[in-house]
Amino acid sequence: ISPGVLRLLDYSDKELSGTNLYDYFCEECYKMLTPQLTKKHLQGGEIKTLMFRLVKKNGDMLWVETAVREIQSPNDKKQNLLFHIRDIHQQHLAMQTLQASEEKYRTLFENMDLGVLEVDLEEKILYSNLAFERISGYTMEEMKGQVASKLFLSDEQERKKVQKQEAVRKKGKESVYEIMLLRKTGEKAAVIISGAPVFDAQGNVRGSVGIHWDVTRIRSMEQEL
Repeated sequence: ISPGVLRLLDYSDKELSGTNLYDYFCEECYKMLTPQLTKKHLQGGEIKTLMFRLVKKNGDMLWVETAVREIQSPNDKKQNLLFHIRDIHQQHLAMQTLQASEEKYRTLFENMDLGVLEVDLEEKILYSNLAFERISGYTMEEMKGQVASKLFLSDEQERKKVQKQEAVRKKGKESVYEIMLLRKTGEKAAVIISGAPVFDAQGNVRGSVGIHWDVTRIRSMEQEL
């Protein structure tokens, strides 16, 4: 037992020595991991990476990541396992918060009338709501993984406008701008975009999301007037 593990669980060396490691797994984690911790599953020396909660001395739950592998010595026919345990508690909680937040806003996006499009740092489409599908004429299956500017922009001037906005987004800033978007039918739609950066759990920009307001009809009426 390394000093690092003792510090994580708040036990002394004497308290942990000779006890069963699996007794410190949370009950739910043990039931989930039991099939992966069989002798047959861990044979061969291949490293298995697992994520679960350990129970500390005071009863608190601690999220850890462990790399486990089988080790054998020439004079020992028993199966021994070596666990490298790493504390990932704060990272895991941050990820759970981020996922809950994303789920909350995706539910909101799905039910709004404005089009929503999310892209990564390379402008590859990750997500769109039904309203954006109506604006563009494409389904999510047709759009996913495609580069947004190549799919929706045919005019070089419009591309430069979007590239400028993407540079702003990578700096972690929001902006509002208007472009002419090319629909699947070949028709052009005037859309006002409110764009914002999307951050990962570490606070780094991992893409952007844009809320699109189709103002084609409004612009047409303005021209007629």
